[in-house]
Amino acid sequence: MAEVVSGLVRILGDFAEVALFSRENGAASSFYRDDCAKAMGWAILCRSDMTRRCNYFLSGLLAMMLMAGCAHSGGHSNAARDASEVTDQQDVPALTDADIRAAAHFATALSLDLQDKPDEALDQYIRSAQDNPAFEPVVLESVRRLLKAREFDRTIAFVTNALAKPGATPMLYPMLGLAYISTSRTNEAIAVNRLAVQKMPDNLVGTINLVSLYSQAGRTNEAVAALRKAGESKDADSPYWIAYCDLLTRVERQNLLSAADIRKWSLAALDQAASTAPRDPAVLQRIADGYLSRSQPDKARPIYETLLKEFPESPAIREKLVNLYLRTGKNPEAVKLLDGLRRDNPTDPQNYYFLGALAYEARDFAKATENYETALRLNPGIEQIYYDLAGLKLGAHKPEEALDLLQTARAKFKLNFALEFYTGLAMAAMERFTQAINHYTSAEILARVNDASKLNHVFYFQMGSAHERAGNFPEAVALLKKSIELSPKFDEAMNYLGYMWADRNENLREAHDLIDRALKEEPENPAYLDSLAWIFYREGNFEEALRHIRTAIAKSPEADAALLDHMGDILKALKRDSEAVATWRQSLQAHDDPKVREKVEH
Repeated sequence: MAEVVSGLVRILGDFAEVALFSRENGAASSFYRDDCAKAMGWAILCRSDMTRRCNYFLSGLLAMMLMAGCAHSGGHSNAARDASEVTDQQDVPALTDADIRAAAHFATALSLDLQDKPDEALDQYIRSAQDNPAFEPVVLESVRRLLKAREFDRTIAFVTNALAKPGATPMLYPMLGLAYISTSRTNEAIAVNRLAVQKMPDNLVGTINLVSLYSQAGRTNEAVAALRKAGESKDADSPYWIAYCDLLTRVERQNLLSAADIRKWSLAALDQAASTAPRDPAVLQRIADGYLSRSQPDKARPIYETLLKEFPESPAIREKLVNLYLRTGKNPEAVKLLDGLRRDNPTDPQNYYFLGALAYEARDFAKATENYETALRLNPGIEQIYYDLAGLKLGAHKPEEALDLLQTARAKFKLNFALEFYTGLAMAAMERFTQAINHYTSAEILARVNDASKLNHVFYFQMGSAHERAGNFPEAVALLKKSIELSPKFDEAMNYLGYMWADRNENLREAHDLIDRALKEEPENPAYLDSLAWIFYREGNFEEALRHIRTAIAKSPEADAALLDHMGDILKALKRDSEAVATWRQSLQAHDDPKVREKVEH
């Protein structure tokens, strides 16, 4: 293929040379001048694609044949006749000798490129640009190659000459600036980039270069001024504003502006981009992504929803919306989209994982378990699912199943806090308290090394309760106090410690204070009311104890064996023996406890 294309390009060059001597009339060649230019430009832009390159070169060959007048006298083609008719109706400028020389040099450059002769090709590109300085793609390609070859002095001379010609592209200014920077001519680089900003107010390349130059020179105020001026553009399009946001993101790392100003200016730019009502889906998604990354979900959501209506089968957009809905608490909308994603891609575990998380938040634990288990079957390598699913198993009073999951995770993944913590929970649920304490201790060590923030009030509450159940009361007190210290309104820990003291008939005043604080958080909680009743019982205030235990039983959603047992004890203390026995029997109906049965029998 390369040899064929190279041959065609050489023919194209030959036709161009012949055209200098053989054409008799410029009409047809003038008519097809734009087509030739397009072919030349496309050849530059698509030079890396061999198949398309061949097609564009063939188009260029046809255009050059028309330039050369091959379709002229004797046997005019339809195209030539059409061209003549157009020429009769309007004044089309004739193709000049310089234009054809430019095409010949360009064709030769392409041929040399295919022969892997970049240095010789560069000379031909430059000669083409010199013959036709108005043809922007060839001019810019010439400069790009000169810069790549690090021929900076030659670049400066070439660009300076090109800019002196009428119709020169202003894109040459920032390229000239690069050459000046590379030769340590900073002032000239700043000057030409200022010209770039002036000549191309809706193109950021000059501003980008100026900000970089000013920053490197320590001229912070001028860098900020350049940024501010770029943000005041009146007629810029949405790609400009997106590029401006990208520039601000880069500037943020240089500490040129405060985080507040970066955010303010970025949001203003995104608003400008959105106000242009762009229709390009890629641009719309960039705007929505920008809003989302800057914590503006309410502005991002309608854009994503518009894109979803246009591209309902796009999983990328649906995933973006799902994440947005999850972040903003719009769980029903998230579930609807996830169900669609699941139907379209039933083997993607992430969909089931998110559905599981949403079901858990909705307290539909059965559905959460089902989705987590499906996600785990599809991808056993998603570590977090093991811990989430283990938590659900523990909540369903299935600690053995939870432990099985955790043992599988232990064999697959590196030892970590979550694995040890959940194993501790499973062991405690199975009343293997010493083993639970060992795993909690390991989790604490791991967290201190990797992420101490995980050692929160919940962790120390669970560890403290395991010590209490294991009979390690001093350790339990210290850990439960730490839990309360980390979260002064953590009523569950306050009730646990207060009741533990009351049950052991010690520190009753402090226990009373803790239970009162817990009841301020949850005044209707029957367990907390039971704890208060038990403190009064320990203090010998049986009438007050009876009043509170009756309230606790009334507020309990179902018969609670522990509450009924306590009421029986309080009634016994009040010497209301028959009522006490009747109450203990009710306790036994709720849960057969040998200790309570002994009270009934004696």
